[in-house]
Amino acid sequence: PDEPDEISSARAKAVYNYLIRNKIDRKRLTYKGYGVSRPVHPIPEKNAIEEEENRRVEILILEK
Repeated sequence: PDEPDEISSARAKAVYNYLIRNKIDRKRLTYKGYGVSRPVHPIPEKNAIEEEENRRVEILILEK
């Protein structure tokens, strides 16, 4: 099975690739997967809702 860091990185890269396909210059973008190091809910999650909320992509805009 995939490691959580690999899944997290793949999720982030999918968003990165989507933005590139939609004309955002790749020089303006970076991506990083954090795996289980930054959960919204403590691991192990208590239910499927918490698991779903821990699987997310956050976008940080550094400049306008």
